[in-house]
Amino acid sequence: NKISRGKYEYKDGESAEIFEIKGNQFFGMKVVMFGQEVELIRQLVWYEIFLSILVFVPGIICGGAIGGFISASLGCTTFYLMRKLEKWPAKVGVALAILVAEVVLLFVVGWLVLKIFQPIF
Repeated sequence: NKISRGKYEYKDGESAEIFEIKGNQFFGMKVVMFGQEVELIRQLVWYEIFLSILVFVPGIICGGAIGGFISASLGCTTFYLMRKLEKWPAKVGVALAILVAEVVLLFVVGWLVLKIFQPIF
């Protein structure tokens, strides 16, 4: 049962234990239960956060709903992959590949939108 923000009660028959969940997905998540602290999600390293945020930049510059959707989708994918990949060269390579793919995709979508609406203007 939830007691307050981040605090829960675990009932096991006669006894009850209060446990607490600390942190978030960026700064690590831990649970404190039965006097022990267990790491659920590791904290992202500074370069993992930087590489993940870097993917949002082209979508912010291009603007618009379509660019924002593409940027947000690929940014979340990058955050996910930063947790899954082990070695930093692979993380940098994947982030840069996603960044290049995003820029190409934004240009293609922009070109298509201009081609579709060109007769109107």
